[in-house]
Amino acid sequence: YYISSRRTDLILRGAENVYPQEIELVIDSHEGVEESAVIGIPHDDLGEEVMAIVYAKKSDVDDLELSALVAKDLADFKVPSKWKFVNSPLPRNASGKLMKHVLIDTSKNTMASKNNQKINVLFAPIFNDFRIMLGPFVAPKTDHFLV
Repeated sequence: YYISSRRTDLILRGAENVYPQEIELVIDSHEGVEESAVIGIPHDDLGEEVMAIVYAKKSDVDDLELSALVAKDLADFKVPSKWKFVNSPLPRNASGKLMKHVLIDTSKNTMASKNNQKINVLFAPIFNDFRIMLGPFVAPKTDHFLV
């Protein structure tokens, strides 16, 4: 298969490059998985470690089963060391692309919780200026911008 993803999605685990899409394809091949996302989270020794976020069709899908599936097809360093199972579809934008930045809290580079989303007031004036300049070509005005 061919891997096509953003270079910024690349996870640097020790001296190894891990491409999230490669792991996502294997996880998504499981019959009980609806969709998945793979991200890098901080690790003291390795720099980053692999974490998988899974939206499963069935609640009986577990991390041991998925780890074995990934280990069967990919190298050991590509097997996620952390797993998170969610009860709702992963966030997507209007064009259907997965919004990984919503899954990652960029200030701490950890998982963002819905209750702990931060309002970015620093960039609000800049976005408002662009909205005025571009007029009807930009989405309607909102009072806040989520990071």
